[in-house]
Amino acid sequence: MNQDQAESILGRHYSRIARVVVAGYGRYRRYPAKGDHRSTTKANVINDEIYAEAVREFDGVPGVRPYPSPRRRLRFILVDDRVLLWFKKVDRSRCPHNVKTDQSREMHAGRNLSLFPDAEILVVGYLPDREGMKVSRISISKPRIARPEWYIDLVPPGEAVVFPVPDPTDQDRGFRVVVKRSAQLRLLNDEA
Repeated sequence: MNQDQAESILGRHYSRIARVVVAGYGRYRRYPAKGDHRSTTKANVINDEIYAEAVREFDGVPGVRPYPSPRRRLRFILVDDRVLLWFKKVDRSRCPHNVKTDQSREMHAGRNLSLFPDAEILVVGYLPDREGMKVSRISISKPRIARPEWYIDLVPPGEAVVFPVPDPTDQDRGFRVVVKRSAQLRLLNDEA
């Protein structure tokens, strides 16, 4: 799947995707006793909160549904039976943080598991700011071993980098984003 194909499937959901990540991360920021958490516990709880928010946010949206795989301990959001969104913390290179298992290596290499032969796995990555107070970047990318094959960054309008954590009393759910695409790759000597 290339960027254009992903954008045609996911474009109408960008605001929801951004809202899901920011709200889930924000919920963890208000989590009791979070200071006692090890980094793996923190990552697991944040991922749980983001996934729970995604299930709520996409409830009733045509063509979108949760797609858990309890046997493999994976959870996705399936869009139009073609894209599996995998929510992950990423580094500055947009590469997911994972415990390296055979399964995660296959997924990071951009190879779909036999469980999902007809759907493309795309990473919805979030990068916290240095203080861990806000989400500084949300990216949708096609995974590959060293770095993503391509990415689409979702950026709040009028801001260069930071997604503020929403106030839980704020009822305005109109989250708007600006799309920043990675550079298109060109094949050298491709003149045909």
